[in-house]
Amino acid sequence: MRYQVQLGVPRAGGTVAWRAAASDFGRRLADRASSAVIAPRVDREIRRGRDFVRVVIVMTVDAGDVAEALGLAWRVFSAAAGDEAAGWDMASASAEARPDRRLPGAVLQGCGYAEAQPAGDRLSGCRYGRKSDGPLQRSWPSTELLEAASGLWAVLGMNQ
Repeated sequence: MRYQVQLGVPRAGGTVAWRAAASDFGRRLADRASSAVIAPRVDREIRRGRDFVRVVIVMTVDAGDVAEALGLAWRVFSAAAGDEAAGWDMASASAEARPDRRLPGAVLQGCGYAEAQPAGDRLSGCRYGRKSDGPLQRSWPSTELLEAASGLWAVLGMNQ
């Protein structure tokens, strides 16, 4: 099954440090694409002043379950961070994974543009709908979320 995965990781040193490293990191991230991890890329930066920037990374992951998808995404991020891992506040990282449920003729709404999205990327703050329909409502059963979180902690070697 395919999942849309989004990682949000604060960059230590803020905006100035991120600007110096952004293009190299973006290239290293794109180089990690594979048949299981599709189109990893920096999607956006969330800034609060000059001393804080959270880098949002998105990718499509082909995995057996949510935990595996999150684990693969984290490994791709970690490999792209490489020698600069100390430049990231990994303890404050966040992750989101959703099943890739692409809709024919879906339109991305609420993200600053409304263009047809053949791939149907699901981003935080965005919603999907068809031109003739309202936004779609999705929810995950709490048991599925708990199982995914438990699996992620196991993949990352952390006990919760």
